[in-house]
Amino acid sequence: MEHTYADMSLFLLIITVLLLFLLVLVLVLLFLHRRKQLKHSELLSAIHSLHDQQSLRLQLAVQEETFAYLARELHDNVNLSLTLVKLHLNGFRSRLNAGDQAELNNSLLSLDNVSRQVSQLAKSWNTDVLESRGFLSALQAEVERIEQLGACRIEFCTRGEPVHLDNKKEIVVLRLIQEAFNNILKHANARNVRLQLSYSHCRLEISINDDGKGFSMNDLTSEAYRKGGKSGLRNLQSRIKLIGGTMQLESYPGSGTQLLFTIPAPPAGLEE
Repeated sequence: MEHTYADMSLFLLIITVLLLFLLVLVLVLLFLHRRKQLKHSELLSAIHSLHDQQSLRLQLAVQEETFAYLARELHDNVNLSLTLVKLHLNGFRSRLNAGDQAELNNSLLSLDNVSRQVSQLAKSWNTDVLESRGFLSALQAEVERIEQLGACRIEFCTRGEPVHLDNKKEIVVLRLIQEAFNNILKHANARNVRLQLSYSHCRLEISINDDGKGFSMNDLTSEAYRKGGKSGLRNLQSRIKLIGGTMQLESYPGSGTQLLFTIPAPPAGLEE
């Protein structure tokens, strides 16, 4: 009887150890499976992110090629056509009386103004200007071009020691600012805009504040926005994402809009 009891205890002990072993094995297998799932999910996420980045880079490259083509067309063909029109109009001067000549002079002045604006627009689209003049000089020229349109007054200032960005990143930043000003001119009805670049050893902050009509932030979650409204804001978000930056936006009806871009920059001596 004692042997039977001992055998039963041993049997129960073996069964218990086996069950514990199986339980541990199942837990280990579940853990390994879960870890494999997480790695697979991370890999898919990385692939999707890489695909999005490559698609965005391709899109922006096509846009830059388009800008370059339009800049050449504006400079070479449109400006030439305006010059020919001006010469043609000047040919009528001797046939006109004093009053008509005054009207002709006004028309010629308007043509000169259009030709000058076309030239400035072509330069703003041409990245060669940025490479030859430098980022801040090209940005200053863009600010002056927009101010000459007479739509708003722009206060432009910088803080800190400028940190060098690689050329491709500077092109994206310039297009960011151009897009932001384009949105202001089209939608804000602003009279005053403040553009500030704040440099530190590891980042560049760009703030653009206007005193325009503003809008409700709730509009950004509306169905109309998701279906295509505020495309300018989506362009800004795409561009800033490409260079690893962030965008913050605040706006209220009647109180203008504040944009803040934060862009990582290499420390001094580690420029790309």
